[in-house]
Amino acid sequence: MSGVKSDYRCFFCFTRAYERLLEKEQLTQEQKSEFVHKMLQRYQEVLHDFSAPTYSRDLRNIFQTYSRSQDLYKEEKKVSNDLALRLYPDLKQLVADSEKPLETALRLALAGNVIDFGVHAEYDLEQTIVSVLKTPLAIDNMNELFERIQHAHTILYLGDNSGEIVLDKLFIETIAHPNNLIST
Repeated sequence: MSGVKSDYRCFFCFTRAYERLLEKEQLTQEQKSEFVHKMLQRYQEVLHDFSAPTYSRDLRNIFQTYSRSQDLYKEEKKVSNDLALRLYPDLKQLVADSEKPLETALRLALAGNVIDFGVHAEYDLEQTIVSVLKTPLAIDNMNELFERIQHAHTILYLGDNSGEIVLDKLFIETIAHPNNLIST
């Protein structure tokens, strides 16, 4: 399986995300300008060895010096968790009733990736679920993934967003049952 590569487009995504955060925090014009200057400066420093996760961490640390909040997305996390938890029983039943529970659970986990406040100001989780369940994957490595899961002794599953983790939980629960792995 191939890894995700960071490139110049990541910078524009970060600028959009931090533009929203700058407005949300109600900082002075001077503070906003200072932050943007530091953001650009840091990008120039890491340009030749750019890593989106590292740059993200660096920006968050810089932004925290201006922010009044320790959790920049606290309200959004609550809303996304509440929505995902509300959908959870029906989605769990959907997986249980599926002819291919592992694939259904994986697709639901993929749909959960729309919940990312650093990337999207808004999202429609329910519409994304409908779309992901019926749309062919652009890169379909499911069989390879399922094969590796079947032969794995341990699996480390990293979650990165509130709400999304509820859909990841469905996938984790599904792979935890060996009978689901046989029917892939």
